[in-house]
Amino acid sequence: MTCSQNAVPHSIVAILLDDGLAPAAASAAALLARPGIDRVHLVTLVASQAAAPGGQELLEAHAAAVRERGVHVELLVQVGASTAPRRAHSRAQGMVACGTLRVPSFCAAP
Repeated sequence: MTCSQNAVPHSIVAILLDDGLAPAAASAAALLARPGIDRVHLVTLVASQAAAPGGQELLEAHAAAVRERGVHVELLVQVGASTAPRRAHSRAQGMVACGTLRVPSFCAAP
C-alpha cells in the first residue's frame, strides 16, 4: 500500500478576484493540492447576477492550470455575496484557503 492510498483528501479554497492576484492564488492552490487526492475550489464573489458570467470566465481562465496538475477543480461564482465570508468561514474547518487580502465592498459584513 502506498502513502497516497492512505492519504486523507483535503479541500483547498482559492478566492479569486479580478485584481491581478488571481493567478498567484490559483497557482498556490494548485501547488498545495496533491494530484488525484485533493480537491481545489476556485471561488469568486460578484455583486449581481449580471456580473456572474464575468466571474465564471475568471474562474475558467485559471482552472486549466489546476487541472493540468491532475487535481480535481470545482468552480463557484457567489452572487450577492454579502454573507459569503461568514458562510465560507463556518464551512472552512479542515480547509486551506488561498486568496487575496482585499475583499470587495459588497462583501463587507453588516
